[in-house]
Amino acid sequence: MLAETPIAVSREGSSHLAIERRGSDSPALDHRPPIPDVDALVRDLRQLYCVKGIELMVRIGELIVERIYAGDCAKWRSHGRKNTSFRKLSSHPDLPFHASQLSRAVSIYLLSQRRPELVRFAHVGPSHLQEILGLEQEEQDRLIRCVEAESWSTRRLREEVRACQPRADRRGGPRKLPSFQRCVQQWSERIESRTLLTDLDAIGHLPPETARSLLASVRTLCQQSEFLARQLVLRVTAVDRASSPPPNIPLRVAATPRPSMKGAPSGSLAG
Repeated sequence: MLAETPIAVSREGSSHLAIERRGSDSPALDHRPPIPDVDALVRDLRQLYCVKGIELMVRIGELIVERIYAGDCAKWRSHGRKNTSFRKLSSHPDLPFHASQLSRAVSIYLLSQRRPELVRFAHVGPSHLQEILGLEQEEQDRLIRCVEAESWSTRRLREEVRACQPRADRRGGPRKLPSFQRCVQQWSERIESRTLLTDLDAIGHLPPETARSLLASVRTLCQQSEFLARQLVLRVTAVDRASSPPPNIPLRVAATPRPSMKGAPSGSLAG
């Protein structure tokens, strides 16, 4: 009996489904993702010169994430510029702009996913966003509001960013985030989406050696996470104690002895 099986056909960086009639004894399909067409991506990037400002950076970043990372922002956070296709794109001879703009464009695109109104701001430009990409979300939002409301220049924003960051050395450069903090922040989106708990039915189909290797890694992850959690608890507890007001201790006031009524004449008021 013949069965209809969908197969993926790659066309200029996009995939379409076709129907192929196969016998029941046909070999399994290769479900590996198609290799991105870097040449097609460069051609599409060259068409973006009619776009300016933040919208240009957002469009560039969107194309890169969609074509190279299959629209998965988590893949960009985990692989970044180490991806083979991204390196090919960076060194492509027909790339219409400097390679350093690629990762910056992706970062601005990811920021626009959280703040889609960025493209409508009158006083916020790509150079402003570049200055705040490494900050926490709350600090990013605060500075964006200041730039838009007070028409800050890029230099004014840079001075503000430096003022609110700790210094690492005598040169006054901003201190890098600790490794554990960067790691946890990179994983935060996957943790919130419970990625580790999806597709668990596939565990029953894992090869034994793969299962053992994953088990060892997960156990190590749990041990390190538990140790980090204990250290963070100590920090949070210390901060809470330092910021909490001292307990109200009532003062003991010596009671004033009441005057004796003994010997007072009847009907008189004791002094």
